Amino acid sequence: MHTSSDWPLGLAHFTCIGVPPVDLVRLAARAGCAAVGLRLYPAFPGAPFYELPTGSDAFRAMRRALADEGMRVHDIEFVTLSEDFAPASLAGIFDSAAGLGARRLSVCGDDADRPRLVARFAELCELAAGFGMGVDLECMAWRQVASLPEAVRVVEAAGRPNGGVLVDALHLARTGGSPDDVRAVPPGLIRHAQLCDAPAQAPDSTEAIIQEARAGRLAPGRGRCLSPRWSRPCRPRPPCRSRYRSPGPPRPRRICGRTWRRPAACSPPEHHQEAGRRGKAMIRGTTTLIAHLGYPTESFKAPMIYNPWFESRGIDAVVMPMGVKAEDYPEVFRALFRLTNIRGALVTMPHKITTIGLLDEVSTTAKIAGSCNAVLRRPDGTLLGDMFDGAGFVRGIQRKGRDLAGARVLVVGSGGVGSAIAASLAAAGIAGIGVCDYTPAVAEALAGRLREHYPALEIATGSNDPAGYDVVVNATPLGMKDGDPLPMDVARIAPGTFVGEVVMKQEHTPFLRAALEKGCPIQVGTDMLFEQIPAYLEFFGFGTTTAEELRAVARISY
Repeated sequence: MHTSSDWPLGLAHFTCIGVPPVDLVRLAARAGCAAVGLRLYPAFPGAPFYELPTGSDAFRAMRRALADEGMRVHDIEFVTLSEDFAPASLAGIFDSAAGLGARRLSVCGDDADRPRLVARFAELCELAAGFGMGVDLECMAWRQVASLPEAVRVVEAAGRPNGGVLVDALHLARTGGSPDDVRAVPPGLIRHAQLCDAPAQAPDSTEAIIQEARAGRLAPGRGRCLSPRWSRPCRPRPPCRSRYRSPGPPRPRRICGRTWRRPAACSPPEHHQEAGRRGKAMIRGTTTLIAHLGYPTESFKAPMIYNPWFESRGIDAVVMPMGVKAEDYPEVFRALFRLTNIRGALVTMPHKITTIGLLDEVSTTAKIAGSCNAVLRRPDGTLLGDMFDGAGFVRGIQRKGRDLAGARVLVVGSGGVGSAIAASLAAAGIAGIGVCDYTPAVAEALAGRLREHYPALEIATGSNDPAGYDVVVNATPLGMKDGDPLPMDVARIAPGTFVGEVVMKQEHTPFLRAALEKGCPIQVGTDMLFEQIPAYLEFFGFGTTTAEELRAVARISY
């Protein structure tokens, strides 16, 4: 197996592009690597690449080879974000890549229109997230994004949690970069790196630099471009890999190897990989049950996140969707918690408010929200309820760089999720909030609970007019069904207003699409889910994780 190190090592297709994917897997396994990178997209016009359409003979052969060798696919190369690039054109590539277990897509930026480039990168990240993948931006001397600091600025401006930067030792050197530039990158943003070597003297023309990058790389240690100083700054941060691939630290070998390091925030630890090699997890007599209660169940995404994570960790547990209509819910709930192998439940619409009255104890957050989305059966059999919707939603906004302190926020919908979001926003230090609901008394009741706990908060009720707000949120079910009206008048939303959504039936609801057309930054419904799951896992006693790790293993579909 691969050499033990903090970041497992892999073989990139670019090293031996003439080797077909199945043979590449077997070659990498013999070299002691843990993974491979695949070239499924032409890096430039006329560049070689391989097609592995989902369900094709080549695709199935690749899956068999990965299973036989205990290998995985780390990344897919290589896409240029030019002025005419359309992210949606990569849907088929993502489908194939996700089916092979790939985690990242590598891209470069070559659009002189910076706002458009940022928007395209953000859109590509959102598309990738739907397949459980992320996107890494690489700088190149001859592209518009020509330095590591520029790449960081684009990724940060896009504000997508699955976006990252890729550090290539050759490109870093040829763009005048240094280890200090690597150290300056915010922790967690470097998702992997490429190691190679080259002569100390840079080529004297752009054409020669391009030729060197594509055909003139040397193995680590064979030139003067790469020294131990290049990799040392990366050690505390996310994954690295190399262009002249080496099986890895501490000493480069003769085999060309792409290497990356994976921190906990970006990849499962070693025992996750072993669990994956054992094959699909099975429900058995010892399996712990987490019920996912709601109605209807067709839009449920949580099982596609929790269950792959349980499998990757070797945890004998399962999240099971259970459709329960409102009129049957109290009876079903009580009967369900008489099961001997149930640990708890995830609760979603339309049961979050009803659940409060069925519990022995609820958290302060749940009291303020007036609803509950997590139930734990404690060892003595009593039931504890908590609410994580709001925390997940607010954390998602903050991780996108939005400062909520002093902000004015409109939350449309005052049911379970809307109340939870309002409570967490108040705790985050907003200055004012507007709440409304199609049942006015529900919004007034929420306003009363907010005033009780946050007397200094400015609160308005009764209007869904988004004008004048810094953040607007749809916390209603509108968008679940085709033909639903929009939750508010999008024409009244100012460009630059942050727009959030809780509906998860599709990634970009009509409401979010309309907001994007106005140039508004957005948060999709599943972002709230990914951000709150670590808290759920701790609540249920399964340990913890990060949103990045969850995205890396999730199998979300719409």
